[in-house]
Amino acid sequence: MTVVDAINVFEVFWWTGCGGVVLTKTLRSGTRSRGRAYLLAATFVLFGLSDVVELQTGAWWRPWWLWVWKAICIAILVSAAVQTWQDSSRRSNRD
Repeated sequence: MTVVDAINVFEVFWWTGCGGVVLTKTLRSGTRSRGRAYLLAATFVLFGLSDVVELQTGAWWRPWWLWVWKAICIAILVSAAVQTWQDSSRRSNRD
């Protein structure tokens, strides 16, 4: 196993673990944005699973659809981060 493969194995567990943490926190809390949290949890898991495919193909850009898969996941994660930051800013401005 190469260093790159070991990093990808780590990422599989890291990103799916992040998805599990988000899901667990969402289920335990009464947050209003549950839909976003479920999407975020699923996206983390799917991003982790994309590393399983990457281990088999040897590259994140090959085949083309793996690159698209990863790009969509990253776009969702960035969008969720921006929305969460905006929500946080609105709440702090109200106080």
